[in-house]
Amino acid sequence: DRLQLLAIAIALILYIPLPPSLLSNLKQKATQHELGYLYIYLVDLYLFDWRLFEACMFWLPKGAKTGAHDHQEAINRGRVISGCIEEVRFRVTRDRLIPTRRRNIPAGCWLKSGFKTAPYAIHELVGVSEETAIALSFYFPGRDY
Repeated sequence: DRLQLLAIAIALILYIPLPPSLLSNLKQKATQHELGYLYIYLVDLYLFDWRLFEACMFWLPKGAKTGAHDHQEAINRGRVISGCIEEVRFRVTRDRLIPTRRRNIPAGCWLKSGFKTAPYAIHELVGVSEETAIALSFYFPGRDY
């Protein structure tokens, strides 16, 4: 099962289309987040107690938000597999989050700037397409939560 999830992550990195039945099967195994989106870990690589790398797939229905968050010291890279996601970037000013940039990320985008967050950078993802958006995120090193 773990090898299959790794193979899926590699296929998605290379943008090899997955059969709808496989995507549906993954979605059924996904965890429902309290904010309305689904997620599943495809790869979780450890060296002793240190999380080296993780890959996560998530589904964002229209209007669902991840909530503003950072990724601790991890660098995050992402690719939208289907649908469209809006990324909102923030900066902190006197204990307030101020939106600094909004960008729509359509299916197929593997961006050098945009859907990439530096350590401790704060962003939020929002489902904006009529169809549920599917995305893949990678974290180097893995997060502690």
